Amino acid sequence: MVRVSGGRFKMGEVIEYADSHLDVTGPVKVSLSRPFLFARTEVTQALWLHVTGESPWLGREVCSVGPDLPAVCVTWLEAISFCNALSEREGLTPAYELLGAVDESTEWIRWNHSANGYRLPTEAEWEKAARNDQNLHFGATSTWDDVCTYSNLGSEESNFFSCFDRFNGLAPVRNHRFDSYLLYDTIGNVEEMVWDGWMQELVKGNDPEGLPLTVDRVAKGSSWRVLRQDSLVGRRRKITATGWEPDLGLRLARWESEPRNNTDEPPGR
Repeated sequence: MVRVSGGRFKMGEVIEYADSHLDVTGPVKVSLSRPFLFARTEVTQALWLHVTGESPWLGREVCSVGPDLPAVCVTWLEAISFCNALSEREGLTPAYELLGAVDESTEWIRWNHSANGYRLPTEAEWEKAARNDQNLHFGATSTWDDVCTYSNLGSEESNFFSCFDRFNGLAPVRNHRFDSYLLYDTIGNVEEMVWDGWMQELVKGNDPEGLPLTVDRVAKGSSWRVLRQDSLVGRRRKITATGWEPDLGLRLARWESEPRNNTDEPPGR
């Protein structure tokens, strides 16, 4: 994992590409009060299986399968349970307090902000990391011709040819070039679920988290099914906590409780 500093930044996007189909809000001024750790890659299927002993993607149609592929076809609620399970395996305090059944509702989930366990990043944390502390349209770059170097976008299976690589659909993590934060695929490959409850407009201010206790959550980034002009770092979309998709995965975050320069990670992360 890499350390991302707190501080102020502008979240959201102003559309500058006339052929973009996005309805992106912002920018708004946001401040993060604490630094945090952010995973270099999306959670892989190998790590998910190692932690949970389960492979949800095997029982769900149109889901790509491979140990180094991102864990897709998992729900937001399943991701919450995964985060806690990984925290317990590594001797960390679970980030989420589960006060009841979590298979159908978010009402029983509370985020313990003092816990050092793994969790989903907030939308603001995700965008702060993806922007690399710079105001780059595509996360790692603002140069149109460089986007495909960093991102798996518009693959053959999407019926659009925005970027060309040797993978039809999902690509293994660490396949494309990493950005200046050493992060892979913040743009492209899979969209990434975050903690926030969905709100149509971005929330400004300190440490925003969106609406509490709602089944509608936020997905950030873009995927192999998204065109290059629609892959701006401010891209956001509403998802449901009980739904799964073949191009929706997750990336982990947690509070810093280890040496600042430590970027070592367990296998599959």
